[in-house]
Amino acid sequence: MAFGEAEIRITGLRTPCTQLNKFQGGLMTEMLERSSDRKKTVLKAGIMGVVTKDGVVAPGNTIRVTLPPEPHKSLRPV
Repeated sequence: MAFGEAEIRITGLRTPCTQLNKFQGGLMTEMLERSSDRKKTVLKAGIMGVVTKDGVVAPGNTIRVTLPPEPHKSLRPV
């Protein structure tokens, strides 16, 4: 995946945690949702990645996605 000049390799799924609130108060609450039957709390997942090429990233840059070779595998939580 590339953003501007930078490239990132996606390595897995992340479960949101309260550290999000350090960036902006209340972000963790925004990552929680109730299931349609209201019996479970659903966590909206993020992704984890490794920067493979640094570079300038600016608003309005196109995001380019390059899929790995097949067969594709599901991401696992990290």
